[in-house]
Amino acid sequence: MDFTSESRFAGSRVVIEAKDREGMTQKKALDELAAARQLRGAQVGVFVLSSMAVGERSGFPAFARCGCDILVQWHPDEPASDAYLHAAVLLAMALAARLQQGTAVDELKEIEALEKGLTTHLQRLEGLQKKAAKLQTLADEMVRDLSTGVGEARGLADGIKGLLRSARAEQAGDIDFGEDSVTASNQLGPEGMALPAA
Repeated sequence: MDFTSESRFAGSRVVIEAKDREGMTQKKALDELAAARQLRGAQVGVFVLSSMAVGERSGFPAFARCGCDILVQWHPDEPASDAYLHAAVLLAMALAARLQQGTAVDELKEIEALEKGLTTHLQRLEGLQKKAAKLQTLADEMVRDLSTGVGEARGLADGIKGLLRSARAEQAGDIDFGEDSVTASNQLGPEGMALPAA
């Protein structure tokens, strides 16, 4: 990344390496940036690694500065990670401008203050992102539990409907049987003999 003579960063050069490769570690990224800076004559390097390629044990930081190099995780489908990328580019530009003026990295108090502020802000965003993920997980669990509960309630309701239908059918059968008995009794005499027709 070069800057024109009209830019406040004129004369500075930043090299950016973007990778989407699993197995990338902090050491490998710094080695690649060192080679890229030397090849392109850049003062500062930015290594952007897709967050989808970061393994649990890779140890690749979400955002960190190592001397003249900045490491950052980013993914185009995660809007929250845009802040990390923007912070990395801004910090790289500030570092390159100061180094172009011959200022030692260890003496860049303003940049260190900027870096500290950015890091604190990004950590806050990361914390909010983790809380949001937990809330999403909890919401998904609640949806599953509600779906299970609704299914169980429907099953109970269907069972109750079945029992009610059976009870109504039995009640209807008892009433019919009772009418037949009454009719039959009226047709028999006291000794069980059929009464003469009227």
